[in-house]
Amino acid sequence: MKYFLVIFVFLATSLELFATHNRAGEITYKYISGNTYEITVNIFSDPTSPAFRRKEIVINYGDGTGSDSIPETIVFPKIKDNIQKRSWIVQHTYPGPGDYTISVTDPNRNGGVDNIINSTSVPFYIKSLLRIGQLSSLANNSPILLNDPIDDACFGQLFVHNPGAVDPDGDSLAYRLSPSFGLGGKIAPGYQYPSSAPNAIFVDPI
Repeated sequence: MKYFLVIFVFLATSLELFATHNRAGEITYKYISGNTYEITVNIFSDPTSPAFRRKEIVINYGDGTGSDSIPETIVFPKIKDNIQKRSWIVQHTYPGPGDYTISVTDPNRNGGVDNIINSTSVPFYIKSLLRIGQLSSLANNSPILLNDPIDDACFGQLFVHNPGAVDPDGDSLAYRLSPSFGLGGKIAPGYQYPSSAPNAIFVDPI
């Protein structure tokens, strides 16, 4: 059986004067051949920020080969005035079977996040787990999220987000809440669920 983990960061937005612009992101991968995979990084950010002009990101493949700086591949039309989706796509060949955590760390996280201490100083971090099995005939593709994580919630009202996840391999999917991560993949400083609703936030795994 194959297992996947795709984690996306979902953040509140706030007006900032300088380079704070990353709102959400996700990493997916597609099997090519052998141990080669095509990796796609999608990041949703504020095009009005000066940081938006930076066209490269650094990706860590999780196999001990270090990190690569890869150029921007696709810029999509604006979703809103302050939200635009960009993609970085790269192919990478892994050394063999194993579990590999693909990750991206970017210094430009949105400001004004209430449950992260000084959020503008906490790097934006996303990751995805790639599991390559012993049998080369088992092609492994990550789930794909069809709905962008850019919803707005209203205080005191029920918030529902459906990522629209589908699995190209037909594998079953399960869901769980994840904290936001910062530098080195550690939980962001001060991260906690809102104090007003510690027991009212949950995800149905099915």
